[in-house]
Amino acid sequence: VQLDSEINQNIWLEVYLNPIFLADGTIEEVSGIARDITAKKQAEMGLKESEEKFRDIFESFQDVYCRTNAKGEIIMMSPSVFTKTGYAPEEIMGQPINVFFPDNLASEKTLKMVFRLGTMANFQTSLRVKSGEIRDFMLNMRAIYDDNGKPEAIEGVARDITDLKQSARELM
Repeated sequence: VQLDSEINQNIWLEVYLNPIFLADGTIEEVSGIARDITAKKQAEMGLKESEEKFRDIFESFQDVYCRTNAKGEIIMMSPSVFTKTGYAPEEIMGQPINVFFPDNLASEKTLKMVFRLGTMANFQTSLRVKSGEIRDFMLNMRAIYDDNGKPEAIEGVARDITDLKQSARELM
């Protein structure tokens, strides 16, 4: 139930009504309990608004956002991965991230280094896109730890710099 108070602020109530019956089965009266859930409702609406903002930002990324679990399996991928690599996000969800690096061993070392250092900025590497082409990317990654300090995920942003590097070579 949503009510308007005297100061024009919404008040949300959770109301429980229970009939009280006479011996013959007719209702004598109704017992009711109301609980103010305004703070809970405002928190829910704030969370919904925040999630919508995040989704709008996430879906409009030009770079590729990726999150892996501690084992290096992809658990989140921005839709921009399709325009940058040819893969739809659902094609690569659950895949080990290192299958997209031409050098699997180097990618495993990189993930371990991110967990050890906590972050890695402006890291240049090559990635294999769906066509099989190898493209150059600039990565910024950070480790995510659980409450006990145990590594639980890595998130990062990848920017395709292949064309930029080609232009720089041509200028040279």
